[in-house]
Amino acid sequence: MDRPTKLDYIDIFTKDACGQLLCANAMRMEGYFSSLTTEWLAIDEGLIFTIDCRFQVQLVESDSKDTVAMICSTSGLSLSE
Repeated sequence: MDRPTKLDYIDIFTKDACGQLLCANAMRMEGYFSSLTTEWLAIDEGLIFTIDCRFQVQLVESDSKDTVAMICSTSGLSLSE
């Protein structure tokens, strides 16, 4: 497991189906988190922000393969598959 690193902000970008930026947001999120937790928080907060803006979610992108695998897992929050 990677060492926790200090996190100050999470950047959230919402795009339309053509990839055009609709809005962006930065959330203050202070603490020490692993990279997996940081990616999970960014996706979670991004989905909440996007839904609150009344946009329809069609695709979630991340540069973290492990986070995507965890989200897509049929066993929930486990990477042991």
